[in-house]
Amino acid sequence: MGQLSVIVAERHPYSIGRLIKDAESYLEMTVIGQVQEEEELVKQTTLYQPDLLIVDTNISSKDVLSTVNKCLSFHPSLKVIFVTVSTEYAVQAFSIDAIDYIVKPYKNERLFRAIHQAKHCIQSQNSHQRDHSKRLYIRQGAIHHYIPKEEILFLEKTKHKVFIHSTNQIYETQETLTYYLDILDDDFYRSHRSYIINLSNLSRIEPSGHTFLAYFQQYDRPAFISKTQLNNIKQQMHIFK
Repeated sequence: MGQLSVIVAERHPYSIGRLIKDAESYLEMTVIGQVQEEEELVKQTTLYQPDLLIVDTNISSKDVLSTVNKCLSFHPSLKVIFVTVSTEYAVQAFSIDAIDYIVKPYKNERLFRAIHQAKHCIQSQNSHQRDHSKRLYIRQGAIHHYIPKEEILFLEKTKHKVFIHSTNQIYETQETLTYYLDILDDDFYRSHRSYIINLSNLSRIEPSGHTFLAYFQQYDRPAFISKTQLNNIKQQMHIFK
């Protein structure tokens, strides 16, 4: 894994400058955004899909946990570290699997330890998801799904959502196709700008105008294969004969 990407959320300019300086001094982290308001935090999280949020609870005049939960609904694999003068949200923070809750004033080593823990957690999660024998983890609000990879037929991008079609049901997520391509194994192939297909479950390919349709056993809905990817998929399918 390369550098962690982080968005820092802090209402006061002096404090946000301190947080950014501290975070960037940790060589394996890149600050890709800084915000002072809760609405902007949700917007930037949705747009940039960072690995980690470092959040001061004072960015919200109401309930910072609601704001962070909204970010998680758009980016379920997101990790969160709270840095604040108040212990008000400490218990609730860990109910959403926060990496750490750091009370000011703090030493740099304390923040670095939390960042290191976040990176380790992300590495473990990615390694777990890449394992052929494991399941794909999907979070939908408070619900955690673990889908056997052999049951996944294809992934379909529609506007800002990705739908995962499996033999049992369709799962709706806010992650990108690129995210899933990075964590899925070699059985999964980007067949079209809006589709990833599971080659091991592919049953037939049919022409349809200027594109092609991929069908799967006992499933009516097809995925799309672009003309430019057709020959590559045919070559990949030799390993499944």
